[in-house]
Amino acid sequence: MKLTMPNRRRAGILTSAATTPLAAALLAAALLAASPAALANSPIPATDYSCIGREVTAHFSSNSEFGKSVPAVVITLGAEVIKQRGANVRIQKTPLGSLVTVQHGSPVPDSHSDSLTLVVPDVNLSPDPATEPTQFMTTLFSTRTVTSIGGPQFAQGVIQHSSLEPVFCTAGASSLTAQ
Repeated sequence: MKLTMPNRRRAGILTSAATTPLAAALLAAALLAASPAALANSPIPATDYSCIGREVTAHFSSNSEFGKSVPAVVITLGAEVIKQRGANVRIQKTPLGSLVTVQHGSPVPDSHSDSLTLVVPDVNLSPDPATEPTQFMTTLFSTRTVTSIGGPQFAQGVIQHSSLEPVFCTAGASSLTAQ
């Protein structure tokens, strides 16, 4: 049985000298040498968002601990403070940005559960510390979801009732810890 190599050019694989180990090492060294200057001028993804509305404040942080992302949320509604972190913070990527959701209070079996969702757009910050903070308007949704022991198909009417609160936010790269 004779084994043949596929045509590398047809498979989209370069067969030139650029794929030799020496050429790859030289290319990597050139890229690494240029990286510090390029990285110094690169935008920095925001990791901390502070928002304020009429009767609400919200803080969201997506910082890392020990190399793993640990989201934290603190929302103040009047005198009530909701603090959640880690797995208690649900993050869903959407075309609007990230939907950051936390449970509000304890679910009431065969009745309802309440949640708060902050719409967090992706923000890239200037690496220049003299640059003004990045500010924007977004929305905090308060949602009551009707529940049934038999499942949502047994609940009648509208299942998710939402109200919204416009909030004014500032994006940064500092940390926040929810205890």
